[in-house]
Amino acid sequence: RYRYRHSKKRIKRDNWLNFELFLATELGKTLQELRMNMTEAELIYWAAYYENKYEEEKKALQRQKRNLG
Repeated sequence: RYRYRHSKKRIKRDNWLNFELFLATELGKTLQELRMNMTEAELIYWAAYYENKYEEEKKALQRQKRNLG
């Protein structure tokens, strides 16, 4: 029980771990598989890609709201 609560808190605080878990899920891999088969550089590129994608989607949503309003 303690470990679950501790892990849950760590995931909330640790953005990098949170991203690794997200990417592993997106790629259909376990966290261990992701870490063993992907270089740190590639992982950083994935993080930048998803950050850019999020920002573009956010801008598109703002434009859509302005056009409707």
